Amino acid sequence: MKKILIFVIILSALKGFAQTKTIDSLKKAIDNYKKDDSIKIKMLYWYGFLLQETDIDASIRYTREGLQLANKLNRLDIVSFGDLRLSYLYGSANKEDSAIFVALQELTASERLHLENLADNFYALLGEHYRLLHNYEQAEYYDNKYLDAAISQKNHSMTLLALLHLMSLYRQQDQGDKVKNI
Repeated sequence: MKKILIFVIILSALKGFAQTKTIDSLKKAIDNYKKDDSIKIKMLYWYGFLLQETDIDASIRYTREGLQLANKLNRLDIVSFGDLRLSYLYGSANKEDSAIFVALQELTASERLHLENLADNFYALLGEHYRLLHNYEQAEYYDNKYLDAAISQKNHSMTLLALLHLMSLYRQQDQGDKVKNI
């Protein structure tokens, strides 16, 4: 048992070291990359993603920096993806109002640009954000939109996730009858 515990501790330490090294390397790459293009935007988004567990404010800051560059380059597809990440990060930082504002704004843009996969993700994210704010009517609306999208795409994984979202929502409201109907 002691050997297993020691192995797990060493493995955890190595994982942390490897992630720190990756974060440091990516930061250097960003600092040395001088072109303003989609590669830099993706590096900023990825760096923000890597920071989300250790420094949520820095994660938001780098994601927003990537968004500014994407807007400057008029890369609306990459803007939508960045706003999806930003909405998620705001939710992680318990800034649900900001998360919903960004998600609603970009949901409209994603639908206008026919970026269905991103729009579907915004439905799921909005359902979760509204649930956390106890706005169950809006949460149910967006969870059902997500379920409809999943069914129309015949995506079984997405359908299962949408059903789990709805079940969680109904359980939170003590609506066992609706859970049974699922």
